[in-house]
This record gives sequence, structure tokens and C-alpha cells, in this order.
Amino acid sequence: MGDIQRHLFVHLQNNGVGPLIVEGLSFVKNGVEYPGIEECLTVDPKSYNHDIEISSETPKVILPGAYLEVFGMIFAEQEGEVELSRARAELAGLRLNVRAKDIYDKRLTATRSFQWFARHSLPTLRKCR
Repeated sequence: MGDIQRHLFVHLQNNGVGPLIVEGLSFVKNGVEYPGIEECLTVDPKSYNHDIEISSETPKVILPGAYLEVFGMIFAEQEGEVELSRARAELAGLRLNVRAKDIYDKRLTATRSFQWFARHSLPTLRKCR
């Protein structure tokens, strides 16, 4: 996860020595699981990068040392701090579930909360989720 110079992003990094085969991503918001991040955010999906075609039929392979950008959004200079803070607050309310396997068919699952995006938010923004 990153929040650098008006660029918010979530990467799925492969720190292993072999390829990681991602078979599914899902997002949890308020206890409800969604197949894509676009169902969880009020931001226009055309304004951010996201991978929407991941399933066991269309898996994504992440090579060692590489990453998959799950979410990425760059805010223009004219966009205010309010828009940036709103996006952070929306992301902070999500959790990512990953289903993957290695080349030996060993199944892997991972869950990651996006609460990190709320680290600088005001208490009133945290209540909006």
C-alpha cells in the first residue's frame, strides 16, 4: 500500500522465488464481500487503475519481484485535499482477500485490511465509514 505525493495505490507483491498465480481477488466492505473494488468505492472506476479480470479461468501470474496493481489513483494538483481524504477514508473501510497458488499447486490465501489509509485522517472522517 502506498500514499505518496497524491498517488494512492495497493499492490500485490510477489516476494517469493517462483511465480504466484492469482486466481481471485475479493473486497469486503461493511461485512459484505464484493468481486471487484469498483463495487466498494463511490469514485468513478474510470478515474483509477484496477484489475477486474481475475478468476480461476483468467488467473494473473505475478513473477518473482513483480507486483499486480490492485488499485492506483493519481490526484491532479487542482484536486483538493478533501477529495484525497475522501478516497483514503473509503479505502480504509475495505479488506482485500486473495486466492492464489504456486506452480506446485500449493494453495495460498491472504487477507489484508486497508485501515492503513486512515492513519492521518481526522476522527470525523473515520466515522464516515
